[in-house]
Amino acid sequence: MSSGRTLWISLSVVSILALSFLMSACGASNSPTTRTAGSTATGASPVVTATPVPAGELSEKIVRYILVDSQLGNRIDEYRKVIDQPNAAEAVCRWDKGVRVQNIDKFERKVVGSQGWNVVYAGTDTIINGMDVTLTSNEICAATATPAQSMTGESTATAAAGTPQAVATAVPAFEADDPQCQNSYWPIVTGSHWEYKVTDNSGKESQESVSISKVWQDSGKSYFNVTSSLFGTSTYQCVAGAIFDSDDHLVLPAQGDMLAGKEFGSGSTKLTVNGAASTKSDAGIFETVGVCGTNHCEYYAEDVGLISASEKDYSKFLTNFLLPR
Repeated sequence: MSSGRTLWISLSVVSILALSFLMSACGASNSPTTRTAGSTATGASPVVTATPVPAGELSEKIVRYILVDSQLGNRIDEYRKVIDQPNAAEAVCRWDKGVRVQNIDKFERKVVGSQGWNVVYAGTDTIINGMDVTLTSNEICAATATPAQSMTGESTATAAAGTPQAVATAVPAFEADDPQCQNSYWPIVTGSHWEYKVTDNSGKESQESVSISKVWQDSGKSYFNVTSSLFGTSTYQCVAGAIFDSDDHLVLPAQGDMLAGKEFGSGSTKLTVNGAASTKSDAGIFETVGVCGTNHCEYYAEDVGLISASEKDYSKFLTNFLLPR
């Protein structure tokens, strides 16, 4: 790995922070007057971020928040002053193309305690989740979005027409700790960490933390450990990019074999690769490839890892992840 820096992506449980440099640039107001739908007030509202996403990352939640703030408070020109910020640039570009908030009556601008101006759900003090904002168009502005950020496909199972779509933050390609483990659909790098919301058949929900805790070689073979807060530690073997469990059953084909319709094994251990699809989780919408067995399906995104899984007894969806690089 080329650097010890980490990128922490948390697009599900949103901690709202005012970005002071944006507030000052936008001329923040301390007036306590509430602004509701249709208001033309120019009192400033802090720009929010799904922390700790770096300021330089494009976040669909923030973009949609900015569009609501602009429409409620007639504030788009304030965001033009900070056009060097990717989220402001994306929001301004969409605004200029005529994109507006359809469900604007669901929100209002007001001062919330000591947090200052915020966009909240109408009649409450709860700061909004940007992904609850419905836009007149879900097209990402070509002027500011890269192909990797333009992940706008619908969820394979649950997204309905017009459903707000998250942009999964693009992550650079990773080099596995062991060449035998190189597979972009599962970054095998010590310290990689994923969090999931797990729901069992009874509807009970729990949180699972998963991490790559160790990568090593023994007698010329490559192994790694995955430690789960719910299921303990499991050992896997890597063979030319393919991943096998401790019973020598294929878990994930090599990257070059992730082709729609390709089959591996037979009987209860048979795996079939599904075609590319978009999979929605609390962390966003990801372009994925499915790997399905007799009683399970798992969906993986390149340079991220497992996004969702449906097993016989439970299902789980990614909420956030940490990838060292």
